[in-house]
Amino acid sequence: MKVPKNILLPLSVIGSIGIIYLIYNFLIDVDIDHCLDRGGRWNYEFAECEYNVSDTIANQFKSNDGKFIDLSSAVPGAWDKVCFFGPYSNNDVVKVTLGFSWDVESRTTIQTNEGISLLLFIRGNNIFEMVEHSRADRDFSNLSGQCFPRNKALFEHDPAPRNGWTGLFSKA
Repeated sequence: MKVPKNILLPLSVIGSIGIIYLIYNFLIDVDIDHCLDRGGRWNYEFAECEYNVSDTIANQFKSNDGKFIDLSSAVPGAWDKVCFFGPYSNNDVVKVTLGFSWDVESRTTIQTNEGISLLLFIRGNNIFEMVEHSRADRDFSNLSGQCFPRNKALFEHDPAPRNGWTGLFSKA
């Protein structure tokens, strides 16, 4: 049976659209699975993954019996290093630590909130992610004023350190 030429073009267009639709839905399903596996929540309205990075960090501690955290796996994205700031840190401390200015005083509560540690995830000379992490979910403040490259962003909890107070210290 011979199919008329004027029908072949619409059929091939419909077939192509169907294939594109299937590929698109497959990729969205893969994105959703990846998001949920990393501790995120899928926003169906905007078709994107949303993370509460502080919760993701706390959950990784819990999954490791509260002993250590690997920020390179806990915090998704393309960041190069993480820098830590404890309570009462100000713009001057941040500029010295980062090597560039960033207005921590107006963008965070670290200068007045002693219940958090501030984690800044850096890519180049830009803040990729900012996290005000509760010190009750493991305390990073012993690391204040220090930065660590992504491949050395492994920290362990020390309940009785020689210097400082109970909290997290570099494991790398």
